[in-house]
Amino acid sequence: MKSCVFAAVLILLPALAGIATVRACQVPTHGTRRYYSVNRKYFVKVDEGGRAALYRNGRRSLRLWENTLPQLPGYLLVSNDGNSIVMIERYGCAGSSTRPETPVIFIYDESGKEVNSFTVAEVAHLSQPREGISLGGGVNWYHDSRLTPAGELIVQTQVTRLDRKECPEGMTSAPSTKGKRDPYLIVRESLRCYRTVPYERLRFDTATGRLLDRARI
Repeated sequence: MKSCVFAAVLILLPALAGIATVRACQVPTHGTRRYYSVNRKYFVKVDEGGRAALYRNGRRSLRLWENTLPQLPGYLLVSNDGNSIVMIERYGCAGSSTRPETPVIFIYDESGKEVNSFTVAEVAHLSQPREGISLGGGVNWYHDSRLTPAGELIVQTQVTRLDRKECPEGMTSAPSTKGKRDPYLIVRESLRCYRTVPYERLRFDTATGRLLDRARI
């Protein structure tokens, strides 16, 4: 019985760890959204069908290009010169995105053409058992992202690390089932053993779509 409950903990931990972040994965199923550049000179309008258009902002906004995105964006960045558009998805947000080969970063040029894309396996740290760390925050593989004036995309990834100091007594091994405790309560207590921390800083060239470098934080 003890081993069965511990197995349930291992299975349910990722799901419960994602409770706090699952809302970040929700994208609009109806209506239209606008994503502006920092200087608000450009914006991308995305309708409910995933049809996207880049506009130069003004009294009479000028449409520069139109394209259909592979999915509704979780997060979309527009450069201040309108030459680069980046769409970033969180792991587990769309369809088959529970698979490592699912693209989560899409880079588009000034004409709306896809320059490159990157999968979960290419950008997110999926697991490293010896260090006791795994994909960050359940579905949240990245913490922050931004476009620089030099045309580079900066993405800070994160991981979930086992923190034995914060674990309730006995939670670093198979939890006790004495007194027929609720397995879900055991799982929730086990979540105290883990914390999300920054992991890597990724730098991309949006003009070429290349991953320039990655550095541990």
